Amino acid sequence: MHITGGGFYENIPRALPEGMSAKIYKDELEIPGIFKLLMKEGNIPERDMFNTYNMGTGMTVVVPKEDAARAVEIIEAAGEHAKVIGEIVKELSLNKQKARIAVLVSGGGTNLQAIINRWQAGDLPHGDLALVVSNRSKAGGLQRAEKAGIRNVFLPKEDFEARLIQLLEEERIDIIVLAGFLKILSRDFVRRYPDRILNVHPSLIPSFCGDGFYGLKVHEAALEYGVKVSGATVHFVNEVTDGGRIIAQKAVEVKPDDTPETLQRRIMEQAEWILLPEAVETVAREIVEHESEGE
Repeated sequence: MHITGGGFYENIPRALPEGMSAKIYKDELEIPGIFKLLMKEGNIPERDMFNTYNMGTGMTVVVPKEDAARAVEIIEAAGEHAKVIGEIVKELSLNKQKARIAVLVSGGGTNLQAIINRWQAGDLPHGDLALVVSNRSKAGGLQRAEKAGIRNVFLPKEDFEARLIQLLEEERIDIIVLAGFLKILSRDFVRRYPDRILNVHPSLIPSFCGDGFYGLKVHEAALEYGVKVSGATVHFVNEVTDGGRIIAQKAVEVKPDDTPETLQRRIMEQAEWILLPEAVETVAREIVEHESEGE
């Protein structure tokens, strides 16, 4: 069939029997540069591109798997370029069973590990940990993901957000978790995923938050101010630093002999590592229930 208006998503299913769908190998597609330019400069989601344009694939032919090689030979003999770009699989249920989760990390990944532990223990029944991405090639979080059998990817600073968006689209990600991710995301990126990006901050927002408050600087400020209680906050990310809607908070006692390092460790152990997985499950459950209701 021709891939015309409606792109891949609307045209290919027309040739398939009921109950079946097409799994496309995107790495096999030869996408012309003009489409990549349109997606980048127009800030167009990858799915919308494939739902509108043919992305360089003008026609597809659906044949039995055992006939695929022969079909390519016949088309090539007729003077056209051809290759296998996918396979036919059973259609997935329309009801979402689990929300797919991506975690962004820059360092050792202790908050990521807390999520992994709960996920492996079956305590994230509505979430599936599908992807870990880092802006640092030697980040310990990538090693933790590898050990847990989770797809993990290092992305260099060049075109970081464009490549990240492509990964998120490929993995059909529903929730993005910032877990010790030391890179500012652009406003355009944040606006693309409203109420889908979660961050954990090591204080009780609105105290000791916003621009300049990160890592040990938060705990240094708390001790200098003389607070008796600090803690952690999980919140949605918006265009304002630490300004998104709060999902959950947990208080932690500040002891008289605390240093920034000891306070940081206690807040991680008593708040962040508990609160973050719980918040991820809460948001995942809301997404699954919302989509299952067909709203």
